[in-house]
Amino acid sequence: MSQVEDGGQLPAFVALSAQQQVLDACQKVVRAGIWLLRNGYGRLGLLPYRAPSGCHWRIEFQPLGRPSQGFYRYNSGSEARYLEQHCGGTVRRDVSPAGLAQAILVSVPDHVQQRCKGPLAPATANWLEELESVLAEGWLPSAFDEMSTSFARWDLASPVASSAGHDMAHQPGYVPPGYEPRVVPPAEGARPISRSASADPVQRRGTRLLAMVHELHKVGYQRLRICPGRSADSLTWRCHLLPAQDVQDDGWTPRTLQRSQLHSSENGTAYFGWTDAANDDARTLATKFIKRFPQLAEASAGTDWAYAGWLITVLGEAEHGQLPELYGGQDFELPYPVTPTPPAWIDPEGWRPPSEEIGEFIPHHALHTAMLPPPRASWDELWPFCLAFDGYRSGLRSIDECMHIFNSVFANGLQRVSVEQLRTALFIQQRRAKHAAEMQPLDESQYLPLLHDLIEELRRRLAKTPSWT
Repeated sequence: MSQVEDGGQLPAFVALSAQQQVLDACQKVVRAGIWLLRNGYGRLGLLPYRAPSGCHWRIEFQPLGRPSQGFYRYNSGSEARYLEQHCGGTVRRDVSPAGLAQAILVSVPDHVQQRCKGPLAPATANWLEELESVLAEGWLPSAFDEMSTSFARWDLASPVASSAGHDMAHQPGYVPPGYEPRVVPPAEGARPISRSASADPVQRRGTRLLAMVHELHKVGYQRLRICPGRSADSLTWRCHLLPAQDVQDDGWTPRTLQRSQLHSSENGTAYFGWTDAANDDARTLATKFIKRFPQLAEASAGTDWAYAGWLITVLGEAEHGQLPELYGGQDFELPYPVTPTPPAWIDPEGWRPPSEEIGEFIPHHALHTAMLPPPRASWDELWPFCLAFDGYRSGLRSIDECMHIFNSVFANGLQRVSVEQLRTALFIQQRRAKHAAEMQPLDESQYLPLLHDLIEELRRRLAKTPSWT
């Protein structure tokens, strides 16, 4: 509750109005960043976060992936003094997001602006739509706070509403402070040509697989795409190969794995289970791939120059010691971007496959307490909510990996894991009970207590009220 100078308290409706003004000011700064991203500054990074005290929300603008090079800072304590921590200048309280963005740029050096200039990537364009939707619902994104243990997704907070458990995807290309890559990326400087294979067998074999895909692209199979990532325990590197038509709009997540083929680092040189490939080079592997997977090869025939160019960069990174990773770990999404996301698939004839129907799924950021089953709910009340999230992640996460996450949730403590992990645990516990019921009558006493604990932890987070001044 805000206070007047003589120590008395303001009426509740006045205090709420002041909080709403803070929210409006914070959201205007975010919308200024959105305007820049859509108007020629496609490599701009947004870094929103909560101050260690928990009393203020902050945001920085920076070249994407370079948190150490922030050039604009704003603190919710500044309210409508938008340039107070930037150049010390002033703008009108009612300045538009576009006007604020242009005022910010006045004091940004040209060389910093150049690092932020560029076209807007399709994945970022999709992310901006999600960001605008959460702003419209009255939330602010927060990449982390003092207690954060995961950077996989961004929390949502508000000075006028309770939150916790709400989250959204991070900006494509986001790098948390402290994770900034030390190697100069190709966009900022060239590297020496790699002249020797890696001594690490996983790295060496993964690079050979990528080189095989490059050979296939060279001879006209440019619609063959990769979906690389890490297992839930982060110990295994894997790479699905599938046609572009079977990939979602982000350019890499599968719609279906029916026509895909998988290479896993666990298989060593037995690519795709082949026992005669131990000494094969990339071209020999490519020749065998066409002969042994004719349907996948046929579906992947055609040109896609943008994607083929992206793969060349990925292959170059692999030859210098960094295999591509687009997902991985218990939170599925990586804590920092190992690999830039690929361009979206656009058919030259203008046809695009319809999006997958997932009407019953509820994204993390849309969760609220009214969606949760009641305390001590029955099995019939619980299982629909458990299935409102795809723990298998379109087939990229196995049953064993889901169980690994389930065990880790209870080993680490419910209050110390992410919403992603809580919902994966709910999902796999429901699947586990369902399969047990197919073998014998379901003993609810074995399953309900754990489900109740998981639901109540979600309820606690969704009902938690953040502290704002």
